[in-house]
Amino acid sequence: PVLPHPPPQRGDLIEIFRDSYQHWAVYVGDGSVVHLVVPSKSRTHFPQLNSSQEETLRAVVGNDQWQINNSLDSTYRPRPADVIVTEARSWVGRTITYHSIRRNCEHFATEQRYGVSLFCTFLEKVRLAAGCDFFYYSS
Repeated sequence: PVLPHPPPQRGDLIEIFRDSYQHWAVYVGDGSVVHLVVPSKSRTHFPQLNSSQEETLRAVVGNDQWQINNSLDSTYRPRPADVIVTEARSWVGRTITYHSIRRNCEHFATEQRYGVSLFCTFLEKVRLAAGCDFFYYSS
């Protein structure tokens, strides 16, 4: 099942609702996404080496719900779609340090779209909705 939404466009951020967290990917066109693979399907607070992959959106989503989430477009200017897609694909297969707080799939996805690595935790989303400053980790 999926949330009702229009088909994604190249460069869109895809938010996937897993059981206890959200997974993020970048839509690169033709039904495919690039995403930072979560190590061992677990979230860890210890850095681990991992890589990004290009897979079909359907394969990454599985039976989970998902949505297009470009909600930071009003705060950060998205890069052109061609730049986003080229940059995302340039990471496929490369080793990346994964950390659930400092360098996760949301950091990876937002860095591709906005050129800055962002992690919007629940409290940060509340502050952003309230009009407060948004904080981010730069890579």
